[in-house]
Amino acid sequence: MKTQEILWGFVLTLFVFGSFLLNVCGDFFWFETTGYIDVFLTVLFTKILTGIVFALLFVLFVWINVVTAKNRLFKKRERERFDAEKWWFLGLVIILGILAGLWFSDWNTVLKYLNPAGFGVSDPVFNKDVSFYVFTLPFYCLVLGFVAYTLVMTIFLVGIFYFVYSKPRRIEYYDYERHLFDFKNIKNKMFPHLSWLLMLLFVVIGVGFWFARYELLFSSTGVTYGAGYTDVNVLLPLFTFLSVFSFIISGLCFVTLRKRNERLLVKILLIFFIVLVVGLGFAGVTQAFVVKPDEFNMERIYIERNIQNTLSAYNLDKIEGKQFQVDYNLTFKDI
Repeated sequence: MKTQEILWGFVLTLFVFGSFLLNVCGDFFWFETTGYIDVFLTVLFTKILTGIVFALLFVLFVWINVVTAKNRLFKKRERERFDAEKWWFLGLVIILGILAGLWFSDWNTVLKYLNPAGFGVSDPVFNKDVSFYVFTLPFYCLVLGFVAYTLVMTIFLVGIFYFVYSKPRRIEYYDYERHLFDFKNIKNKMFPHLSWLLMLLFVVIGVGFWFARYELLFSSTGVTYGAGYTDVNVLLPLFTFLSVFSFIISGLCFVTLRKRNERLLVKILLIFFIVLVVGLGFAGVTQAFVVKPDEFNMERIYIERNIQNTLSAYNLDKIEGKQFQVDYNLTFKDI
């Protein structure tokens, strides 16, 4: 049996990492041939290091919460029950951690963040240097995405843990005996723990909406690429409000934790999703029925910005216009 397990483990490892190793070998020989082996090693080292850091952080955070759930769910003498079966759960956490490391090991974003360069040009909406959007914002979004993934998976795994390892309630009625989930007991032990995680998650959501404001400059919903009328006048205030509201919800999660008032938390979450859906719906209505009928005038300032910045990006804004007669013999020197 052990030989079969080792064989299946080897096949699984080869299946998961075989394609990666083939790509690495191919890239290595290509970069070596072209004389850029240092570039290859920098990229490979950054990708591996980033993946390891994200994987370790994921496993560490999730396992701390699993151990916390174990201590809340079991009495001291009952914890041996989990310790004897913990390997399958730990294996699941490690696999998810490896996937997190693979998904978020974006070497390009990390290296750009570590090697920024100023553009000397600011955007007209937030008055930030363009380098912020090229080097800094993508890295912040990468880290934020990892934190959000970690928190969501932690909430999911911890919820499973409470239900799988909770002690069923025994019901006896004459000669009839049945074991059922004691949902009240599970809720009393699980709710405070998940409230802390929800509090952290809504902090991340608040930061995410704040960053989403900056990503409006990459919007493609208007007549031109970039922030348009609807983005600046509807979505920007909406995302700002949702960001602040998310921080408020995070604080209210702490209040409900103290008062154990889960109904209040459900009502607040419902209000949040209603505001989000209504706000996005209002943005669509504004674009379709306010902007579209008079698109040239409504989007005029944004079209002008787009043209001006496009010319500036290609260094075409310094061209001097001159008129020549039709019969003039135009030469390269004139140009």
